[in-house]
Amino acid sequence: DNVSVALYNCYPNRKFRPMTDKKDQAELEKRWPDLTSTEYASMRYQSFWKYQYEKHGTCCSDFYSQRAYFDFAINLKDRTDLLTIFRSQGVTPGSTYTGDKINSSIASVTRALPNLKCLYYQGNLELTEIGLCFNRTTVAMMSCPRISTSCKFGTNKAVTFR
Repeated sequence: DNVSVALYNCYPNRKFRPMTDKKDQAELEKRWPDLTSTEYASMRYQSFWKYQYEKHGTCCSDFYSQRAYFDFAINLKDRTDLLTIFRSQGVTPGSTYTGDKINSSIASVTRALPNLKCLYYQGNLELTEIGLCFNRTTVAMMSCPRISTSCKFGTNKAVTFR
């Protein structure tokens, strides 16, 4: 496998199967919530998890079932606590930093470059997403092959971290 390419939408014919187990839904909602929806709607319609699985999860479906993919996401969240990483690097919610500072704070602990995404909100640039990348078998974290430029790396542009 070529580790230098992003894998998206690998098998469009492999579809998400809605999760029926309420405990599984609650565990996933706790660790990988849909921040654009209510908890009720997120767990009932599961459109965010469907999107994530069909975009990313199908790329490792030769190795993992849908259930194993989401179990992996839960375990990843438990062992890669980004808030703890940020605190250890002096980055605290509610403050502003450069995109480079946020990026290097994560990479200094994970030893892999994340893919940060930022958007303008009420005139300010805000961190909206942190992507962590793994090889196709999800055994090893790796630097993300495609890095968004939306966080204005290499500039002094302030990025708000809520």
